[in-house]
Amino acid sequence: MNKIKYIAVFAGSIRKENYTLKVCNIIRDEIEISGNYKCEILTLNDYDLALPGRTQNTTDVEKFRNKVAGAAGIIMVTPEYNGSVSSVLKLLIENLSYPSEVNGKPVSLVGLASGDIGAVKSLEHLRSICAHIGGIVLPKQASIPTVEDYFDENDNCTDPAIEKRIRSVPRYLINYFENR
Repeated sequence: MNKIKYIAVFAGSIRKENYTLKVCNIIRDEIEISGNYKCEILTLNDYDLALPGRTQNTTDVEKFRNKVAGAAGIIMVTPEYNGSVSSVLKLLIENLSYPSEVNGKPVSLVGLASGDIGAVKSLEHLRSICAHIGGIVLPKQASIPTVEDYFDENDNCTDPAIEKRIRSVPRYLINYFENR
């Protein structure tokens, strides 16, 4: 019998009704379809994490770090802001230990943007950050351009090709586990 693996999904936005969480929900659905994996979306809304140099809520920092430490793999989802990753996602990363709880774990990336070219710059930066903290950054990633065009009022993805692109990232991570 296979042991169920836990995959942590970092959500890089806390805005109300954000598209990042809508994408994260599709990722969670794809992860949990197989029955061999479970998923938790980690967001700043669930943890009281201070800016670097400020007094930390050590209980929340420890809870967050333990969630990441217990994950077999990680998927990071970020909106692109000013050509880079969101400050929300960066704050989650900054609250990891040194060496990071991401060290030695497979990491997959998804970026979304309002613009036509997608989140290429934020994914480039995020790939570098994750490699620096020791993550095994997998080559398969997804960039979703004009993300606001692909979701209806019920948070459903309205474009099968875009949904397939989003689902391909967790599927690649699962294949990584199953083919090792």
